Amino acid sequence: AIGLEVIKIIEEEGILENCNNIGSYFNDSLYKLKASKSGIIKDIRAKGLMLALELHSTIDGDKINNSLFESGFVFGYKQNTFRFLPPLIITKKEIDKLIITLDKLLGQS
Repeated sequence: AIGLEVIKIIEEEGILENCNNIGSYFNDSLYKLKASKSGIIKDIRAKGLMLALELHSTIDGDKINNSLFESGFVFGYKQNTFRFLPPLIITKKEIDKLIITLDKLLGQS
């Protein structure tokens, strides 16, 4: 019964549709960042709201990761790859804040 109620809430509140829309927005934002930072961002991978941004090996990803953490962003990081698994309720404003911060940090690389 609890599982059915959860599915009902997901459908009524449009959570899946929001995830698709926000996931596309996040993905598009990362690709725009990649276009402006050629030679820094190696690859972007996405499946819904699971996204990854891989930096070229010549970039100090550890330094960028530490700076992002100090700015209040928490996500997975390993071997120059950032793994974003945001909550289903993430907003465009929060994504924009991350992209602006990433843009600034990558510009210093």
